[in-house]
Amino acid sequence: MHTNWSEGLGQRRINLLATYAEFYSSLNDDATDILIKEMNTIALKNDKLISTYYGKMKKPAGVKAAAQFVQIESYLLSSIRAAILEEIPFIGELD
Repeated sequence: MHTNWSEGLGQRRINLLATYAEFYSSLNDDATDILIKEMNTIALKNDKLISTYYGKMKKPAGVKAAAQFVQIESYLLSSIRAAILEEIPFIGELD
């Protein structure tokens, strides 16, 4: 389940980035608001997914192993986000 749900979130991130790239030069306040809301929704769903799996893992694997899972997932997501953000312009940067 983790893979399928996280792949769905990954696809949503890709779609969001594609939309951002396609409409960057014409982003108005409404379009920007929609993009930010989608970004926040994806982040919240991802955090919920990690939390759900922490809860499922801590009894059979132990709290430390489950916590390590959370740390690794968080690290990987943060690294990926940082790498992407380094490659795209900030909103309004190229205006």
